[in-house]
Amino acid sequence: MARLRDLAKLIRTKNAGPFQLTLDIMFADARTFEHVVASRAITPATMARFFQLDPARVRVFEYAPANAIKVTVPR
Repeated sequence: MARLRDLAKLIRTKNAGPFQLTLDIMFADARTFEHVVASRAITPATMARFFQLDPARVRVFEYAPANAIKVTVPR
């Protein structure tokens, strides 16, 4: 199984206001982006498990034009 850090071109975190944190996960090409999206490895449920949060508090956005996935979680 490939690691996300090996598939992503860039993974960064940034503040999304005083109460939220955002992860931007960007891929070098559409093929890799689509592979990760199809694998369902990055969903509210998987990210909630990773961050030990309620899945209802995790938001995941897939943005195909930029080959990117954005995950927003509460601090």
